[in-house]
Amino acid sequence: MSYIKPHSFTPGTLIEAAKVQENNEALQTYVNGGIVAGDFGNNWVEAFHVMKGLYFPFTNQYEMESCESMGMPDYPVYHLGYFGQQNFKIGGSGRGEVPGAGITFHLKADAQVFFSISLSPRPLAIGAAGAVDQAIIGLRINGAAINSLQNNFAGQSDLSSAGAIPGVYRRRTHTVQYTAALSKGDHTISLVGQSGIISVPIKFYNYTLQAFY
Repeated sequence: MSYIKPHSFTPGTLIEAAKVQENNEALQTYVNGGIVAGDFGNNWVEAFHVMKGLYFPFTNQYEMESCESMGMPDYPVYHLGYFGQQNFKIGGSGRGEVPGAGITFHLKADAQVFFSISLSPRPLAIGAAGAVDQAIIGLRINGAAINSLQNNFAGQSDLSSAGAIPGVYRRRTHTVQYTAALSKGDHTISLVGQSGIISVPIKFYNYTLQAFY
């Protein structure tokens, strides 16, 4: 039922502090959990009733009542870091997380999450004798591999036999988009890889994430 004041004051009556306090407490109780669906009429809410979202510049994250939106604080990161055969060797125990490429976020409710990532790996063709001259990159959500998002990259030479630097058309990029239904709570998306190449720099790294409640 709708809010009803325990005490009403008519002209000429004494306004007692205890009764005013009781009215205030009854209103607080009603607003904080006492409202039911039957108390709402048609078209009761307008845009100005919805709380404005909060922006966090250090993480480039926008928290709103109906969704979450975040992306790289720097657009894009020219040189994120490396991975290679010393830590994540092809044929070894598995793929490892690429340092600095993970994303951790919190959902206030169950949500449909849209995720996009773009990067340009540079598998430098320098490996040990007999090494597999390629790199594999993939994604994990909360530690679970998403097999449809992996990609293979052959080794690249920064200089040709004539000493010329290869054009940008020879630089492959890795761009994926993915949607997932995730539950309320904390989640992590990780970029993982393994390689037979000593050094795989990650260039032009960028991501966006949107979650709709």
